[in-house]
Amino acid sequence: MANELTRPTLLAVNAFDATQEYKFGFAMYGATGSQIVANKIAIKTQDNNTTVYDKKQETFKFEHILPAGTLKNNTYYNVVVSVFDSEGNESPTSIPIQFWCYTTPVIYFTNIPVTNIIGNASYTFEFTYNQIEGEELNSYVINLYDNSMVLLSTSSSIYV
Repeated sequence: MANELTRPTLLAVNAFDATQEYKFGFAMYGATGSQIVANKIAIKTQDNNTTVYDKKQETFKFEHILPAGTLKNNTYYNVVVSVFDSEGNESPTSIPIQFWCYTTPVIYFTNIPVTNIIGNASYTFEFTYNQIEGEELNSYVINLYDNSMVLLSTSSSIYV
């Protein structure tokens, strides 16, 4: 009797830009009894359940790298993963996870001095946020660095 592989669990998937490479991560809970040597993810559109990606990658890592440009922005998808052991046995597929692909937002600081030097110990940053598909900004953090890229200060999370 072949070893039965445990079902993998996909890690949370935040919205990402489909024009960029993306790494889907997953975990294996419980003993599998075998070395995992490959994984396969299947991605379908959420609106009509059309399969847009179904590929196997040979790797010992618990991740699957989706090439840039495979999906389309402003689209809602679902994804499942399965794993393979060295004997070619495939696990049951994970529980599906839904996610969006959105264009990377553009953030522009509107009040940075032309010298890019802030001479005060206290400063109020002003910026504009634009995301093509209209995804709203939920929170942000501002990090302040010196000219040697040493982190001087970081704000707490600011919720919009």
